[in-house]
Amino acid sequence: MEEKKLFKWLTGKIRRLSHIKRFSSFPVNRQENVSEHSFWVALYSYLIATMMSQQGFKINIDKTVTKAIVHDLEEALTGDIIRSFKYKNDNFRKMSKDIESSLMENEILDGFNKVQKNIIFSNWRNSKDNTIEGRVVAFSDILTVVSYCKEENNLGNKHLHSVSTQTKQYFNDFLRTVRGKKYKFFKKIKDSAFE
Repeated sequence: MEEKKLFKWLTGKIRRLSHIKRFSSFPVNRQENVSEHSFWVALYSYLIATMMSQQGFKINIDKTVTKAIVHDLEEALTGDIIRSFKYKNDNFRKMSKDIESSLMENEILDGFNKVQKNIIFSNWRNSKDNTIEGRVVAFSDILTVVSYCKEENNLGNKHLHSVSTQTKQYFNDFLRTVRGKKYKFFKKIKDSAFE
């Protein structure tokens, strides 16, 4: 993408993320948008990756944060599809992912040159892959849901209790994807989230 077109892209397609509401099927006290969520995922990912690096894990912190920042870019066009619906059926999930990939390549990243598009698309597509960086982003994505539910609960909103309960299962599913020292590291954070 030419430099002079970047601002138009940023203020057009991607700024929509500031207007896409999360948890749209629940009454909430304070509405969170996808941009806020992406910020929290990136911050949590950065902090967790930094802690892991200090504890001797081989992790690329920059790659982790990059993946976290772009992990929900497709939602500029799809909106936020609630997790319990999005993951209800494997066929639907695969079909959704195919549509999201097409939107990313053909609409959201339209205007970027091939090299730029491939880099951004790869980071998005692999944002929650099985690399240590992807596992940190996936974990942080779930952790932000717990944080938001706790915030809403502290404000007196009990409507997200079912989301919080489902999140425990998502964490358990996540923990089955990691082994050894990584498992212990993530489990400590998960356990502290539900204290």
